[in-house]
Amino acid sequence: MVTVDGVDRDIVKLQKDLLALRKRLDRLMALLRLVILLWKFSGFSLTNLRIPDQAKKLRLLRAIDRSRSVLPLRSVLRVLRLSRSRYHAWKQDEECGLDDAPPVRETRRSS
Repeated sequence: MVTVDGVDRDIVKLQKDLLALRKRLDRLMALLRLVILLWKFSGFSLTNLRIPDQAKKLRLLRAIDRSRSVLPLRSVLRVLRLSRSRYHAWKQDEECGLDDAPPVRETRRSS
Protein backbone atom coordinates (compact mmCIF):
# COMPACT_ATOMS: atom_id res chain seq x y z
CA MET A 1 0.00 0.00 0.00
CA VAL A 2 1.35 3.44 -0.99
CA THR A 3 0.75 6.40 1.26
CA VAL A 4 0.66 10.04 0.28
CA ASP A 5 3.37 10.91 2.85
CA GLY A 6 5.94 8.73 1.07
CA VAL A 7 5.17 10.27 -2.31
CA ASP A 8 5.25 13.80 -0.90
CA ARG A 9 8.69 13.23 0.66
CA ASP A 10 10.03 12.04 -2.67
CA ILE A 11 8.68 15.12 -4.43
CA VAL A 12 10.15 17.43 -1.78
CA LYS A 13 13.55 15.71 -2.10
CA LEU A 14 13.43 16.03 -5.89
CA GLN A 15 12.56 19.73 -5.59
CA LYS A 16 15.48 20.30 -3.20
CA ASP A 17 17.81 18.45 -5.55
CA LEU A 18 16.56 20.50 -8.49
CA LEU A 19 17.14 23.77 -6.62
CA ALA A 20 20.67 22.66 -5.67
CA LEU A 21 21.42 21.74 -9.29
CA ARG A 22 20.09 25.07 -10.55
CA LYS A 23 22.26 26.93 -8.05
CA ARG A 24 25.30 24.92 -9.14
CA LEU A 25 24.50 25.57 -12.82
CA ASP A 26 24.17 29.32 -12.14
CA ARG A 27 27.63 29.36 -10.49
CA LEU A 28 29.20 27.39 -13.35
CA MET A 29 27.61 29.67 -15.95
CA ALA A 30 28.92 32.76 -14.14
CA LEU A 31 32.42 31.28 -14.03
CA LEU A 32 32.23 30.33 -17.70
CA ARG A 33 31.17 33.85 -18.68
CA LEU A 34 34.14 35.28 -16.78
CA VAL A 35 36.58 32.85 -18.37
CA ILE A 36 35.25 33.55 -21.86
CA LEU A 37 35.52 37.32 -21.32
CA LEU A 38 39.04 36.97 -20.01
CA TRP A 39 39.88 34.79 -23.00
CA LYS A 40 38.48 37.37 -25.44
CA PHE A 41 40.13 40.34 -23.72
CA SER A 42 43.50 38.63 -23.76
CA GLY A 43 43.35 38.47 -27.55
CA PHE A 44 44.39 34.83 -27.45
CA SER A 45 43.75 32.83 -30.58
CA LEU A 46 44.81 29.38 -31.69
CA THR A 47 44.91 30.73 -35.24
CA ASN A 48 48.41 32.16 -34.84
CA LEU A 49 49.70 29.69 -32.27
CA ARG A 50 51.67 26.61 -33.27
CA ILE A 51 51.08 23.53 -31.18
CA PRO A 52 53.92 21.22 -32.23
CA ASP A 53 53.38 18.63 -29.50
CA GLN A 54 51.23 15.69 -30.61
CA ALA A 55 50.06 14.94 -27.06
CA LYS A 56 48.73 18.49 -26.63
CA LYS A 57 46.89 18.40 -29.95
CA LEU A 58 45.34 15.05 -29.08
CA ARG A 59 44.28 16.39 -25.69
CA LEU A 60 42.63 19.38 -27.34
CA LEU A 61 40.92 17.18 -29.94
CA ARG A 62 39.58 14.88 -27.21
CA ALA A 63 38.25 17.87 -25.25
CA ILE A 64 36.53 19.15 -28.40
CA ASP A 65 35.01 15.71 -29.01
CA ARG A 66 33.71 15.51 -25.42
CA SER A 67 32.18 18.98 -25.62
CA ARG A 68 30.36 18.10 -28.85
CA SER A 69 27.92 15.98 -26.86
CA VAL A 70 26.37 19.22 -25.54
CA LEU A 71 27.55 21.91 -27.99
CA PRO A 72 27.68 22.18 -31.76
CA LEU A 73 31.17 22.00 -33.27
CA ARG A 74 30.83 25.51 -34.65
CA SER A 75 30.30 26.92 -31.14
CA VAL A 76 33.19 24.94 -29.67
CA LEU A 77 35.59 26.14 -32.36
CA ARG A 78 34.38 29.73 -31.97
CA VAL A 79 35.04 29.66 -28.21
CA LEU A 80 38.51 28.20 -28.79
CA ARG A 81 39.14 30.55 -31.71
CA LEU A 82 40.27 27.59 -33.75
CA SER A 83 39.53 27.65 -37.46
CA ARG A 84 37.44 24.86 -38.97
CA SER A 85 40.12 24.16 -41.55
CA ARG A 86 42.82 23.75 -38.92
CA TYR A 87 40.59 21.54 -36.78
CA HIS A 88 39.75 19.30 -39.73
CA ALA A 89 43.40 19.15 -40.80
CA TRP A 90 44.32 18.00 -37.27
CA LYS A 91 41.53 15.42 -37.33
CA GLN A 92 42.78 14.13 -40.68
CA ASP A 93 46.40 14.06 -39.46
CA GLU A 94 45.37 12.35 -36.22
CA GLU A 95 45.72 8.96 -37.89
CA CYS A 96 49.23 9.71 -39.18
CA GLY A 97 50.54 11.52 -36.12
CA LEU A 98 50.23 15.15 -35.16
CA ASP A 99 53.80 16.09 -34.33
CA ASP A 100 54.89 19.10 -36.33
CA ALA A 101 58.14 18.72 -38.14
CA PRO A 102 60.55 21.58 -37.63
CA PRO A 103 60.43 24.06 -40.49
CA VAL A 104 62.77 23.23 -43.31
CA ARG A 105 64.82 26.16 -44.54
CA GLU A 106 65.82 26.15 -48.10
CA THR A 107 69.39 27.18 -48.70
CA ARG A 108 70.72 28.45 -51.96
CA ARG A 109 73.78 26.82 -53.35
CA SER A 110 76.32 29.14 -54.74
CA SER A 111 77.54 28.12 -58.15
